[in-house]
Amino acid sequence: MRPPLRIVAVCIGSCLAHAVPISAARSQSPATASQVAASEARIRIATVAIDAAAARLFHDAGERYTSPRVVGYQGSINSACGQMEPNNAEACRLDATIYYDRVFIAELMARAAGKSGSDGSMAVIFPIAHEWGHELQFMMGLDYAKFNTSEHDADCLAGVLIAASRNGVSLSSRELADAEYTMEFLGDPPLATGAWGRALDRINAERGNRGGFSNAIGNHGNSAERMIAFRDGLRSSLGYCVRNVPRFGRRVDQSQ
Repeated sequence: MRPPLRIVAVCIGSCLAHAVPISAARSQSPATASQVAASEARIRIATVAIDAAAARLFHDAGERYTSPRVVGYQGSINSACGQMEPNNAEACRLDATIYYDRVFIAELMARAAGKSGSDGSMAVIFPIAHEWGHELQFMMGLDYAKFNTSEHDADCLAGVLIAASRNGVSLSSRELADAEYTMEFLGDPPLATGAWGRALDRINAERGNRGGFSNAIGNHGNSAERMIAFRDGLRSSLGYCVRNVPRFGRRVDQSQ
């Protein structure tokens, strides 16, 4: 029997950490207490749904699943993977925990809501789902030493988790707009712009961001590449996102 999901809030000073890169400087005031409270409420609902979806997906795939801890903090916090810093979110393999900066996530939610006119929920859910994707990679023992597509695959897995957690209810146009805005904010800077940049983005889009040359300064991919991976996950499966990734001498079944 899998252990129950534990959600822990640790308040120290004001911030977050890891697999979500911060490519844009904060240009607005920190989130208010009410905005943080609204974001935390959304995270509590989303994590329960994502956890249940992940457990179901792993059960169907014949995988062993253990619920990760989800820890929100402000300022900084020590973890088994070292100190988690402000303005980020990170999945730690060593303590099976997802850490996130409560204030930063609340800011993302407020920014997205202001941009699309929605409640900004997808800007809260995506970073958490992305880190959950990394936790699934850890649980499956995937080896990205040869081809480091772990960030791309985590974006894809985020799409799978979010779709599975909604029980067949598709994302609305405003939710997709929130996701697109979030990718714009969290995507790596493009390596090339203009005609060269458009050519690289087109090639990667045609190849599903696999086998192409990422047009990004960083491992996560630029905003367009991240959105492609996320959309792929929304309409595909666990096995699709990690297909052909080495794992203890064998490959993950693409049919899952």
